[in-house]
Amino acid sequence: MKTQSLSDSQKLAILAFALVVFTCIILAIAMAQQSAPSERSSAAKAENHNINQPRPKAANISSGSIAEAPSDMQKPAKLAQAPVSKVKPQQNVGWEIGNSKSAQPQIALNQVIRDYEVVEVNQHPNSFPQVGETVELPMLHGEKILVNVQELKSNPNGDQSWTGHLQGYDNDYPIIVTYGEHAVFAMITTPKGSYTMESTDGAGWLYKNPSEVELSDTKTQDFLEVPDAHKL
Repeated sequence: MKTQSLSDSQKLAILAFALVVFTCIILAIAMAQQSAPSERSSAAKAENHNINQPRPKAANISSGSIAEAPSDMQKPAKLAQAPVSKVKPQQNVGWEIGNSKSAQPQIALNQVIRDYEVVEVNQHPNSFPQVGETVELPMLHGEKILVNVQELKSNPNGDQSWTGHLQGYDNDYPIIVTYGEHAVFAMITTPKGSYTMESTDGAGWLYKNPSEVELSDTKTQDFLEVPDAHKL
């Protein structure tokens, strides 16, 4: 098999193509070398720019002072406090349970009264409870009741009265307390029964009212001897 040789024109064409390819490669290498220094220069400029930027002031810990914040960072304004409604305190304008040193009441008790205590009363208090206030009244055996005051009244004879109802029972259990010149009288109704407080010149009795059956006993006396515990 004979090999066909290239003609002179074909050899020249191949040589020309090789020269073009070689030239393109040389140009590409030269362009790459030119672009690399420009990128390094841009990076260096950016780094120098960041270094030249002013840094925020640090806290001066040694002197105990802190650098001031920028003016656009203001402290938040304080919230306005809502007004606090005042709760009316409980008042004790009634009486106190007495003891062996308490003054002897001048009022005689019915013999049928079994449950009672000597009380000390402020005959002339500086003020009386107002409508809407709560009054605390001591009762027998260490118990206490709360009364919601509903009315304050001045009587024609000069006596002062205030009325209310036992707290927690709407209007089911009324209480009335009347102050005179030398005497104080109170009627108290509760789920356990009704009670009376009566005093003269600051000394008196608080007792549970006897039932109608007990009061109808004609053999009983209309007074009760004071127990030894309350004698002077």
